[in-house]
Amino acid sequence: MKIIIDPGHGGKDPGGGNNKFFKEKDMTLKISIYQYNRLKELGINVDITRKDDIYLSPKNRTKIVRNSESDICISNHINSVSNKYVQGAEIIHSIYTDGELANILLNELVKKGAIRRRVFSKANPQNPNKDYYYMNRDTGSVETVIVEYAFASNLNDTQKLLNNWMDYAEAVVKGICSYINHPYNNNTSLKLMGPSKSSLLQMETWARNNKATYKFIDAAKLYLKYGSLTKLRGDILYCQSAKETNFGKYTGIVKEEMNNFAGIKIKNPTGDNISDHETFKSMEDGIRAHFNHMCAYVGLTPIGNPHDRYYIVKSLNWASTVRYVEELGGKWAPDKNYGISIKNLLNELLNTEIDVINYKKLYEKCLKERKRLNYEIELLKEKINKIKSIVED
Repeated sequence: MKIIIDPGHGGKDPGGGNNKFFKEKDMTLKISIYQYNRLKELGINVDITRKDDIYLSPKNRTKIVRNSESDICISNHINSVSNKYVQGAEIIHSIYTDGELANILLNELVKKGAIRRRVFSKANPQNPNKDYYYMNRDTGSVETVIVEYAFASNLNDTQKLLNNWMDYAEAVVKGICSYINHPYNNNTSLKLMGPSKSSLLQMETWARNNKATYKFIDAAKLYLKYGSLTKLRGDILYCQSAKETNFGKYTGIVKEEMNNFAGIKIKNPTGDNISDHETFKSMEDGIRAHFNHMCAYVGLTPIGNPHDRYYIVKSLNWASTVRYVEELGGKWAPDKNYGISIKNLLNELLNTEIDVINYKKLYEKCLKERKRLNYEIELLKEKINKIKSIVED
């Protein structure tokens, strides 16, 4: 049994499922490459129509599918319509198949949080003996289903897809295994490496909901930045920092001015006092150190010059072997449930809903307040200069 994964669109064809958060061609490629790698891990013979952002004409795309000698083709897409209230996942199968595969896949997607819309097939109005969609019609003997994961035109669907795209991709993998009677093994442990599943707006909203300090809220963008640079999940490390610093309130030994976002100790600590913990020059230095410290755990290349404690971790016999959040218990911290507590914080973050309208109002209010404060600062500077002038005279 062979499967071929088809990331819809690509290159000069962005697709129709676009919004300010993503382009359809990019989201489908991300989902497809995940599925391609997972199916290979499971020992399934798998191919893919494209691995890069390249354009494939309908003729070339279907030719690749036919020539692959696959049994099943999963063509991944994102929907979009003018009605912004329409939402949900839907799967299109050929008029010549019974829809069993499509129904299995949709059921698995719903289990992962997708909204059920429909499973259907569509005949060509000009020729009822042929499929309407070319991916169903022109792929020959390959059983092809078109998976529409969500509506980019719907804000709720968009947020779900941004947060859960990996879960959705995994749902299709599980559905394929079920359909072809292949053993399915899903390690539910939370991987430390990979792209963040939370958006910046969601991270900031979550932090604000937990009464985080302005500094901690502001740190969210740096966690996404260094997550992208190191290939570690920035949202997971942000949750870890929330645990270590109590959302930037620093109610433990470490103090805010130390810019130590992860409770990192000095090279040779003698206890657990304030002097046993590192102090970093800036917020960004502290966050970079957090990522570098985790790089020693998982075996990734650090960014810039690491702090002293990094080399201590690198010398340990288990260095570079950690892959899952759950493994941090007993290594990063003595508590065996340390990783579980971070996982719980992440689940809370991923389930945070964003009120875009109210957030926009709050943002505009903050801009006005910043403008007012900057004006007051300028006035104070003038007064200071006048006082200095009087003192000098």
